[in-house]
Amino acid sequence: MEILKTQKKSNNNIIFAVIFLVVIIIIVVVLTSFFSIYSNNNPMANGQVKIDGKVIKVDIAKTPEEQANGLSGWEKLADNQGMLFVFKDKRYRDFWMQGMKFPIDIIWIEDNKIIDIAKNTPVPTDENNPPIYRPLSEVNYVLEVKAGYCEAKNIKVGDTVEYIIK
Repeated sequence: MEILKTQKKSNNNIIFAVIFLVVIIIIVVVLTSFFSIYSNNNPMANGQVKIDGKVIKVDIAKTPEEQANGLSGWEKLADNQGMLFVFKDKRYRDFWMQGMKFPIDIIWIEDNKIIDIAKNTPVPTDENNPPIYRPLSEVNYVLEVKAGYCEAKNIKVGDTVEYIIK
């Protein structure tokens, strides 16, 4: 009789341990899935923009979060690197340089035509009140590149833009 009670306790402990492990595994799987879906570790889409034969490799900011962050916090851009902001509609787009560590050129694009360029926009001196940059007319794309790129590569208003998005 005593042996049966000991075996039942032993069986109950094993069942409890198995159930406990299953619950822990389920919690870990759920949390891992949650954090992989909602984390910022998902890489942005990328592609290329071609302007007057010059190819620029771009990260593509499509979501509101990616667009709000932009290049803020980046250390630098390579000469042929940029960030392309893709919008679903045409509007006046206000851009600011909050959190920027280097100056940039901002290229305002309507469909596939450059309609305005803000050249050599400086790093803000007052992070709490950065200047706001706005195009002359409504746009549905904005391209940010290293300051001086437009001047060096003769990128100008009226140039045609091609998109190669992966």
